[in-house]
Amino acid sequence: MTRWRGVLLLAGVPLGGLYDTPDPAPAPRNEAPSVSHAGSNIAMDLFEGLARLPSARRADAFWLSAMNLHAWMIGERGPRTGNPVLDPDIIVRWFHRVAQMPLHEAARLCAMEPRDLPTERLRALRDIKSALDVLEGLAQTPRIRDDVELQAWLELREHMP
Repeated sequence: MTRWRGVLLLAGVPLGGLYDTPDPAPAPRNEAPSVSHAGSNIAMDLFEGLARLPSARRADAFWLSAMNLHAWMIGERGPRTGNPVLDPDIIVRWFHRVAQMPLHEAARLCAMEPRDLPTERLRALRDIKSALDVLEGLAQTPRIRDDVELQAWLELREHMP
């Protein structure tokens, strides 16, 4: 979460007011305040805007950060279909853009030694694995839990380079 707060600061967004108002019952002393929905929207808009920069590898890193923030917010507030921040389908659609090879092809490549893979295929598998790391945090949400193909991808994750 530190990375997106840094992005907000660099963008000149004041961090005061980005936190929810405290609940009537005080939170434990070691617990940080939760980030507001508005603050999350700002951070995600920034990451998604940065992801549209010309450098593809740099854009991939910003999309990964944006999706990690989506996943974190879904974990904090729960999934909500149709919500621009809390809808797990946003992350699922992004995963399918990252996973540009069929599952059976990825499984075949995972059975090979990483040093025997062409560089672009190895990079693609690593990108898919990073995307699966985001999905893993949402594996128990109905959208992902009930998707047979996504479950197969998640099972393959541990065999990826």
